This record gives sequence, C-alpha cells and structure tokens, in this order.
Amino acid sequence: PFGPRDPLSAAAVVGEPPRLWTVVTRRGRVRQHLAAAFARELATGRPIATSPEARDMPVAIVNGDPGELMVFTRWGRSARFPQRAISAQGDAALELEEDDQVVAALPLADEGEIVLATASGAVMRRSTTQVKARMQPGGPGQPLIQAFDLMAVFLYQPHADLLLLTHSGRLLTHPADMIPLHERLGKGTPVGQLARDPVI
Repeated sequence: PFGPRDPLSAAAVVGEPPRLWTVVTRRGRVRQHLAAAFARELATGRPIATSPEARDMPVAIVNGDPGELMVFTRWGRSARFPQRAISAQGDAALELEEDDQVVAALPLADEGEIVLATASGAVMRRSTTQVKARMQPGGPGQPLIQAFDLMAVFLYQPHADLLLLTHSGRLLTHPADMIPLHERLGKGTPVGQLARDPVI
C-alpha cells in the first residue's frame, strides 16, 4: 500500500531482469544493486535508496547493465558517466544547485538521440554525442536545454509519437520526427500554449 507518507516515486518496465539495477534520487545520488540482493531487499520491505540528505527520494530506477548512465535535472543540465564507475556506497551524479533536482535518468548502451520535454510544453532533440562523458560521477552538469521545468527525457524513436498529458487531463500528441534536432543550447520548440495547463 502507498500512502501520503510513502508515495510511489519511480517505476520501470521489466522484461528480462538485468544483472544490476541503478537507483537515482532527486538530489542526484546514484547507487547500484545486484539483482539477487535487490530481490531480497524487496522481499523484506527495506528501503533500497538511502541518501545523506534529508527528504531525498528515488526518482528513477533503470537497467544497470548498459555501459553508461545519463542523469537530467529540472534546470536542463545533464551528466554522463560509466555505470561501472559508481562506487558500492553510491555517489553524487553531479553538483546540484539548491533549488534544482534530478528528474530523469537513462541507461545508454549506444550513441543515439534523446527527446527532452518541459512542463511548459517545449520539446527538443539532442544527440547523446553532444554530452561529454566523464570518467566517474560528480562535477558540474552540462546544460542541454534552456529551461527550469524539464520534466521528462526519452530515447528518440523514429516514426513514434510523443504523448504529453497536461494537468487538466488533455492529451497532446506530437510526431517525434517533427521535433527539431538541436546542436546548440536553446529553449526548444513549443508544442502548445501550456503556461496555465502544464505538462505533468
């Protein structure tokens, strides 16, 4: 049972369970778990994400097997590093401003493109090659989009549609192929006037 004191904060689709799971928290803590140990922790109901910061909570749980991890913040910054570089005790993925927080994380097996979406309805495609990989977690994040309301990041899939659900329950669709590929920092392309009905 989930309740006000313990709400659902992250979810993942699972087919074949990976060997490792990576959990990322709102304040940017990353930690990996062996699948067998992870299953035991789930069975006992113990927390899988611990953070030295108060009121920190998980925001993403992703496949820990692919080579690299990309972490994204509400202020449009990103960090990229090898998953094998995450220490057993966990690490800070990147340096965060006090008002910023992590909103998404993606495992990265190969180079490709990502789609960024903001609460105000701006979308942008960026190549993962534009994000420099670090040797280990930590350091300042690299800006990807000029925004303070980044809310989701996805791997780009040709001929797919991006679905945006607004606060009032409206569903907007936008062809992924029509989202411009940006090579420089920018605000993205608006898909509607959503200032009073933000994307959730």
